[in-house]
Amino acid sequence: MKKTINIALRFSDAQIKRVSPVVRSVNVFPLNLRRIANCATPSTWALEYHSKDAGLVELEAEDGRCRRRRANSVHIYAPGCRYREDTRTADLPLEENYFILSDAEKCGFDRLIDSRLRFAVSRDPAGRIGELMRKAGELCENNGERVFWHVQSIFMEIVQIMMSARQTGPGEWDIDPVDEVYFAGEVEAYLRKNIAHNVKISEIARYMKVSESSLNHRFKQDTGFSPIARLIEIRMDFAKSLLLKGEKLVNIAEMTGFYDEYHLSKTFKKQTGMTPREFRTREG
Repeated sequence: MKKTINIALRFSDAQIKRVSPVVRSVNVFPLNLRRIANCATPSTWALEYHSKDAGLVELEAEDGRCRRRRANSVHIYAPGCRYREDTRTADLPLEENYFILSDAEKCGFDRLIDSRLRFAVSRDPAGRIGELMRKAGELCENNGERVFWHVQSIFMEIVQIMMSARQTGPGEWDIDPVDEVYFAGEVEAYLRKNIAHNVKISEIARYMKVSESSLNHRFKQDTGFSPIARLIEIRMDFAKSLLLKGEKLVNIAEMTGFYDEYHLSKTFKKQTGMTPREFRTREG
């Protein structure tokens, strides 16, 4: 379960003046209230993401039409976009993520929006934008204004993803998932690099900038294994090669990420049907 984040950090004017475009504030907080908000008319850009259905948004320029704030969608509100949010049908509780931005037109956001509505929506089925925005929230919650430049770097990653989206209508875009072969290869490389460590699924997901459920689904779809099952298989292959080289069990356990030689032996027999010593005798 993800930890609850509740952060609304506005960077100082001295920091904001250093760069353009710029993330002025990072906001991540739990939303539990069913309500109709007052109309807002932002003077700056706003980038908003929800991982769950977040109710409705009414754009004044559409004469009262209500749009669904769908799960894994990114909303862009340009300066002057008058809108109202309605969370009465939202899938509560949910986590709200948004950035307040200045000069986002300089990185191409003006090309994404419907110029009449001053609004755009990008569908992000893999939750790539959400993971990055949440990462920024965690950094701000733990470190405050010291992460100013790190947050700006994360925003540039978001810009790169959004600029590669496919347009499906005026102000409407689809963000494609990372190529699956590339994705599985990146996960595999991470597992091999960290073979000696206590690898957690949350750490792999954070590295790949996706949710844990998305990580499991996409990796298994491509390889037939869950990431952790594949990690065990990689460890077993490495342990076999070390056994045949005559390495001691205690050293093999340390090199392959097991607690001790007993843990290694138990897992090895479960996976292969033999103890490490039986394998060495049979194959050596």
